[in-house]
Amino acid sequence: FRSHLLALMLVDDGLGFASSHDFARLRDPKVVALRRRTRIVGDRKLDTATPRRQAIVEAYCRDGRRLRRHTKGVRGTTVNPMTRDELTTKARELMDPILGPRKSQRLVDTVFDIKTVKDMTQLRSLLASR
Repeated sequence: FRSHLLALMLVDDGLGFASSHDFARLRDPKVVALRRRTRIVGDRKLDTATPRRQAIVEAYCRDGRRLRRHTKGVRGTTVNPMTRDELTTKARELMDPILGPRKSQRLVDTVFDIKTVKDMTQLRSLLASR
């Protein structure tokens, strides 16, 4: 399954909740072809590395180049925080299908400005589905 997510991310130039849960993409010819060319290998050294949840990705290109990236902080952690725009995009991707775009944006705006909320029960109406 991990090789599917890696192939999907490379084909789409990113990975989102919807695409990672789209079973039809398991048969997407581009994803299948790339999945066949990927191999995931664990590294015990990373199990005890600090900070936790590190990854090393290596790609071997047809022209002989070897590309390597060592990510020490997962995006969205204190080591590698997301920007406000990234947080908004992620939240909206998850909430829009349930709450609708307008309500999702109002909830995001309210949470980012939480210090001005006088009564937390105000959030209740924003959390209820359409």
